[in-house]
Amino acid sequence: MAKNIWSVLCRMNLIDEESKKVSLIDVIEKVTIRQADLDQEASRAGRTTEELVAEGFAFPLQMQLVTFWTRSKPDIPETTEVRLRLLSPTGKILSDANVSLSLEDHRNSRPVLRLPGGLYAGSGIYHFVISKRDKGMKRFVKQAEVPLEIVIEDIPSPWLTGPPKEEEKEGSE
Repeated sequence: MAKNIWSVLCRMNLIDEESKKVSLIDVIEKVTIRQADLDQEASRAGRTTEELVAEGFAFPLQMQLVTFWTRSKPDIPETTEVRLRLLSPTGKILSDANVSLSLEDHRNSRPVLRLPGGLYAGSGIYHFVISKRDKGMKRFVKQAEVPLEIVIEDIPSPWLTGPPKEEEKEGSE
């Protein structure tokens, strides 16, 4: 009965070769999609923005879901089946994957799921649900849930607004 100790969504992870310590870079809790980017994506897809939002879409954002598992009994090797689901804010399953996790040769494991982008199905809080099913068990048991808030905001592009004007610089000092 392997145990999930922690699960974190981040941009990337680095593992020190000598110490085997992991560093999680840019932990992700919230993603803001600019309205202008959304409008551009809708135009590129030949849809209105409203249609694109209603249908859902993928957006480019490299993410990694890093998890840490350990054996339930340190000296007894084991294997378990892990399921990862991505749920929309309404609870709809957007993605579902199962993998085998082996703790036969090592007590601990840090599997990393690399995500090339996200799925948008409405503003709100999405959940990565991590479950496991041990040998001989019929059902998966939830081990962790990692939230991710996705919102659309009307944020101006830094390229459109340009650098601050001289009078704005002087007023801030």
